[in-house]
Amino acid sequence: MKNNTYNAIFRAGARLPLCVLAIIGMLGASGCGGGSAGDKQAASDAMDRPAPGSSVKTSVSTSLGVVDACSLLTPVDFATATDKVQPKGFPASIYTLRTQKVKTDVSPAVDQHSACTYFFSGNPGASGEITLDVMTAAEYKHLGDFEKGKPIAELGDEAAVYGERPAARRGDRGALIANSSSSIAFGKEILRVLVPRL
Repeated sequence: MKNNTYNAIFRAGARLPLCVLAIIGMLGASGCGGGSAGDKQAASDAMDRPAPGSSVKTSVSTSLGVVDACSLLTPVDFATATDKVQPKGFPASIYTLRTQKVKTDVSPAVDQHSACTYFFSGNPGASGEITLDVMTAAEYKHLGDFEKGKPIAELGDEAAVYGERPAARRGDRGALIANSSSSIAFGKEILRVLVPRL
């Protein structure tokens, strides 16, 4: 009965599936990086980052460095995002994730991005997928070439929704929810969890 309720909420336009998808994607990402589902440190260390205490970079980088988009999100991240977007009173979900490295056509320089599809399944909750595309700041700047973005406040150095795709940039890296069966709100919450790891 609870799974039917969750699915009805997603279909009714409450846009909960994006949250669920993001949570499920995070759960699957832990398996992609070789760590356990609760291994938040592995997700945090998945990308090269500036040394602690260094200032935010203002240059537009053209090199992504070493990034594994499939190790950036955990099942816990998907559960956290779901809790932020689902109606009050729903029980917490536990997510399982499966990941698959993919190529997307969103970034103009296909050799300078890392993308991963997170397939998620919540218990209770919905199932679905999101594709996370991590890119250079230079590539992020080109997202506006496709369509004008609607700004998202208080997320990274800059963030916007391009059509149905939320995106954010922090320093020399950007991230885009390139494909999602969930809501925009869920994608934004996934990015809020992810951006500190860029």
